[in-house]
Amino acid sequence: MTVDPRLPGLFAAVTACDLQGALGLLKAVVDQGSGTWIDPDASHPVADGMARPASHQHEIIIFGVSGYGYAPDEATEHWIRSARQQLKAAKDEAAA
Repeated sequence: MTVDPRLPGLFAAVTACDLQGALGLLKAVVDQGSGTWIDPDASHPVADGMARPASHQHEIIIFGVSGYGYAPDEATEHWIRSARQQLKAAKDEAAA
Protein backbone atom coordinates (compact mmCIF):
# COMPACT_ATOMS: atom_id res chain seq x y z
CA MET A 1 0.00 0.00 0.00
CA THR A 2 1.32 3.40 -0.96
CA VAL A 3 0.34 6.48 1.01
CA ASP A 4 0.78 10.05 -0.09
CA PRO A 5 4.11 11.19 1.39
CA ARG A 6 2.40 14.30 2.82
CA LEU A 7 -0.08 12.23 4.85
CA PRO A 8 2.13 11.35 7.86
CA GLY A 9 2.99 14.99 8.51
CA LEU A 10 -0.59 16.16 8.18
CA PHE A 11 -1.80 13.32 10.41
CA ALA A 12 0.75 14.27 13.08
CA ALA A 13 -0.31 17.92 12.93
CA VAL A 14 -4.04 17.12 13.00
CA THR A 15 -3.75 14.72 15.94
CA ALA A 16 -1.77 17.31 17.92
CA CYS A 17 -4.81 19.63 17.80
CA ASP A 18 -8.16 19.56 19.51
CA LEU A 19 -11.12 18.77 17.25
CA GLN A 20 -11.79 22.38 16.24
CA GLY A 21 -8.11 22.92 15.50
CA ALA A 22 -8.02 19.74 13.40
CA LEU A 23 -11.11 20.85 11.50
CA GLY A 24 -9.51 24.23 10.79
CA LEU A 25 -6.26 22.62 9.70
CA LEU A 26 -8.02 20.26 7.27
CA LYS A 27 -10.03 23.17 5.83
CA ALA A 28 -6.80 25.14 5.39
CA VAL A 29 -5.22 22.25 3.47
CA VAL A 30 -8.26 22.15 1.19
CA ASP A 31 -8.17 25.93 0.75
CA GLN A 32 -4.54 25.58 -0.42
CA GLY A 33 -5.73 23.22 -3.16
CA SER A 34 -4.62 19.90 -1.69
CA GLY A 35 -8.00 18.30 -1.18
CA THR A 36 -11.77 18.55 -1.35
CA TRP A 37 -14.33 19.59 1.25
CA ILE A 38 -17.95 19.18 0.20
CA ASP A 39 -20.78 20.61 2.28
CA PRO A 40 -24.21 19.00 1.94
CA ASP A 41 -25.99 22.27 1.22
CA ALA A 42 -24.04 23.19 -1.90
CA SER A 43 -23.55 22.05 -5.47
CA HIS A 44 -20.01 21.38 -6.59
CA PRO A 45 -18.45 21.43 -10.06
CA VAL A 46 -17.16 18.18 -11.49
CA ALA A 47 -14.78 17.46 -14.37
CA ASP A 48 -17.36 17.99 -17.13
CA GLY A 49 -18.15 21.49 -15.86
CA MET A 50 -21.57 20.52 -14.59
CA ALA A 51 -22.47 20.86 -10.93
CA ARG A 52 -23.58 17.95 -8.82
CA PRO A 53 -25.45 18.24 -5.56
CA ALA A 54 -23.52 17.03 -2.56
CA SER A 55 -24.73 14.09 -0.55
CA HIS A 56 -26.47 14.61 2.76
CA GLN A 57 -23.08 14.42 4.50
CA HIS A 58 -19.98 16.54 4.72
CA GLU A 59 -17.16 14.94 2.71
CA ILE A 60 -13.42 15.52 3.19
CA ILE A 61 -10.90 14.02 0.77
CA ILE A 62 -7.24 14.86 1.37
CA PHE A 63 -4.13 12.93 0.27
CA GLY A 64 -6.17 9.87 -0.67
CA VAL A 65 -8.04 9.70 2.63
CA SER A 66 -11.79 10.28 2.87
CA GLY A 67 -13.93 11.26 5.83
CA TYR A 68 -17.70 11.63 6.01
CA GLY A 69 -20.13 12.88 8.62
CA TYR A 70 -23.43 14.64 9.20
CA ALA A 71 -21.56 17.60 10.68
CA PRO A 72 -18.09 19.05 9.96
CA ASP A 73 -16.69 17.74 13.26
CA GLU A 74 -17.99 14.22 12.52
CA ALA A 75 -16.36 14.31 9.07
CA THR A 76 -13.11 15.49 10.68
CA GLU A 77 -13.17 12.67 13.25
CA HIS A 78 -13.87 10.14 10.49
CA TRP A 79 -11.03 11.53 8.36
CA ILE A 80 -8.64 11.15 11.30
CA ARG A 81 -9.74 7.53 11.91
CA SER A 82 -9.40 6.74 8.19
CA ALA A 83 -5.93 8.31 8.01
CA ARG A 84 -4.84 6.35 11.11
CA GLN A 85 -6.06 3.10 9.54
CA GLN A 86 -4.36 3.83 6.21
CA LEU A 87 -1.04 4.67 7.86
CA LYS A 88 -1.21 1.56 10.04
CA ALA A 89 -2.00 -0.65 7.05
CA ALA A 90 0.96 0.78 5.13
CA LYS A 91 3.26 0.26 8.14
CA ASP A 92 2.04 -3.31 8.62
CA GLU A 93 2.53 -4.08 4.93
CA ALA A 94 6.04 -2.67 4.97
CA ALA A 95 6.90 -4.82 8.02
CA ALA A 96 5.62 -8.04 6.40
